[in-house]
Amino acid sequence: MTSCIGLTETVARLGERGVWRQALLWLAVCVLGFGAGAVHQWQTGRVGVLGDYAYIVDTAWRIAQGEVMYRDFGLPHSPLTFHVQATLIKVFGFSYGVTAWYCTVVNVGYVLLTYGLVRVSVSGWSGVALCVPLVWLAPHCIYPHPFYDPDVCLLVLLNLNLLQWVATRRVGAVVAFLGGVTTVLPALAKQNVGYPYVVLVVGVVVWWGWLRGRWVGAGAGSRGGGEGESKEEGTAELDVVGLRWFGAGVVAGVVGAAVWLELICGLGNYWRWVFASASRRVPDWIVKSAYKSYLMWFVWFCLSALALSWWLWQRERPAIKPFLVMGVALVFWFIALIVATQRDYLLWSWSAVLVLGWWGWQQGRLMNTSSWLGLTSLAFLLGPFVAIGLTAGLVGHFFTTAYHPVLFLWIPLMILTVLAGLWHLPSALFSSRLMWALLPWLTVILTFLSFLSQGYINSSYGIWAFFVLMVAYVASPLTGNPRQPLVCWGVAITLTLAAVPYVQRNNRLCYIDQQGKVQKITSGPLFGFTSYGPYLDNFTELLDFVADHIPKAEPVVCIPHEDPFYAVTGRRSPLPMFIFDRTSNPFPPERVLEEAERRQVKWVIVKRILQFGSLAGEAKGLPEVFSEKYSRVARLKGYDILYRSAPAQVDSP
Repeated sequence: MTSCIGLTETVARLGERGVWRQALLWLAVCVLGFGAGAVHQWQTGRVGVLGDYAYIVDTAWRIAQGEVMYRDFGLPHSPLTFHVQATLIKVFGFSYGVTAWYCTVVNVGYVLLTYGLVRVSVSGWSGVALCVPLVWLAPHCIYPHPFYDPDVCLLVLLNLNLLQWVATRRVGAVVAFLGGVTTVLPALAKQNVGYPYVVLVVGVVVWWGWLRGRWVGAGAGSRGGGEGESKEEGTAELDVVGLRWFGAGVVAGVVGAAVWLELICGLGNYWRWVFASASRRVPDWIVKSAYKSYLMWFVWFCLSALALSWWLWQRERPAIKPFLVMGVALVFWFIALIVATQRDYLLWSWSAVLVLGWWGWQQGRLMNTSSWLGLTSLAFLLGPFVAIGLTAGLVGHFFTTAYHPVLFLWIPLMILTVLAGLWHLPSALFSSRLMWALLPWLTVILTFLSFLSQGYINSSYGIWAFFVLMVAYVASPLTGNPRQPLVCWGVAITLTLAAVPYVQRNNRLCYIDQQGKVQKITSGPLFGFTSYGPYLDNFTELLDFVADHIPKAEPVVCIPHEDPFYAVTGRRSPLPMFIFDRTSNPFPPERVLEEAERRQVKWVIVKRILQFGSLAGEAKGLPEVFSEKYSRVARLKGYDILYRSAPAQVDSP
């Protein structure tokens, strides 16, 4: 009896110790999250992007004033980001401070939600370590304004955490259902990532909620534990009933989103702008890049699958033979990739190094060999990260464009993640660890689809959480190995060393002018907005001119619309289009002029000195066609003011 009491007390003490340990880990992650928020606040005092900021807030301003996207004005993007900002404008009024704090909150939540999923693969302080780089690589540390790339990743992380919660805990049917409804939100934030995500989640829920149990027996569908119980790091048995309610919520969310879009703007208009119009105006270089990427991945996937199949066929042979077979396969795979891509030799060299390191670790674990193989594998796994950390830290001043060395880690890690996913696929499909089986494929697929927008150089700023999750998955087979913390902390430290100069030098924002002295708005709704060069002084001069000379009731057109003119002045844009680049404006200059005449536009503001210089090429022809019909009445430091006294028509809507 005494021994039983002692055992009970010991278990209680261990349980209490485990609770305090988890609380300490979460406290550390909260510190990292607030660190990411602090970095964003620091970033807002260093740089601002007028064109991108205007694109979001002026669109949100139109929505806040009662206009409807896709019906009253066109936009080739999903609506959620703009509606979120419009809601903030309705509640708090327009100010730069509100949007800045929104981004700070996104950064904090981004880190916390990432750690919630990292714990599925890597536990303890190793999981905390992998979140350290996010202090600098959270999306709004790199890019300081609201945008749909960070929003969609945040919503994906939120929904995955809810799915993990529903799958491993007993939750009420209503909670599971509402969690499923949130699955559609990423699709409303960014179409090329969100809609594939919905399809992936539906497939996962159908397999683990309905089909898997038929393959592995009735025991697969059992519940794990009692009410509110949570097994460590996602190892609990699946709550199949909860997953089914989650799936019902997904269906309801999709139907609800379709009904909302139909009632608000019409599904036809939504399809026309978000899919048909957007796809027709994708630049040629993106199409060619996507084609080469598809070809590269197809060749790689076929060769990797062939090598894996060969290994499975040879697995009854002595253990050294699969290692040699895979080594030969990797050589042929590497040569094939070189031939297919004809460039990026460094990327594929690092890919081969990472794969060999991971494979060697697997072989060492399976064969129980001496430590030399483990040490060699460790060197291979950390080698590319160490090289990037040293390169970025020692000679980072040479990297003055977006092609910062830290970005070159994306493709090698994606390749390694898919190979690791293939390795574990047979057992993962029939395991109860839904999230562990899903994460490698989801992160790689969504990352690849995100890269179709602007390649891995420009499209990765919002999805570094996926990078962290891929590292965690690759490191997950090392659980219990004393070298796992070394791998995780090694990656964390070297990646952070590379991330700091990447953010500090604003490599992602290389497309804007960062020369000249730093200017800062000290009053008004843009209070706190900071930028290099003369652009803010020029914009302030324009606002003073407009306030003195242009009545508020008279419509004004801004070309090429690089400034947040309408949100700051409280005016309404008279045209059914926004910033005049080829992505957002499908109309030729003559059509824009015709629309301005039809709506009796008297005033046109042409910005001469642009922060985003290439926007002048995007808007080519617009200033000329307006100059033919309008007269210049003022020339400011950065703008020409055009005026036309008599309207061409009187039938404006």
